[in-house]
Amino acid sequence: MAERRQQGPQERAVRKDLRSLESREGIESLAALALALARTLDGQVDKASDRARLSSELRRTLTELGRVARKKPVSDRLDEVRRRREQRRKQA
Repeated sequence: MAERRQQGPQERAVRKDLRSLESREGIESLAALALALARTLDGQVDKASDRARLSSELRRTLTELGRVARKKPVSDRLDEVRRRREQRRKQA
């Protein structure tokens, strides 16, 4: 059985961002590029200039992903309280 590869901090962060997207349709190639860039950054990058270029490209890729795909709405506890209050008012 193959040994499971450890994810680095960049890859974990990108995966978290990808999970927050509501629609994954049409973003597969951008998602794959973002993960590849993150893995490379987590690996051995010797030159600071290479790290800067990779970071810049990852930032651009994530920005493009944010434009193309919608993010899941963040549920707010206050919204739930307001919804329940409105229901009680309608019932009274």
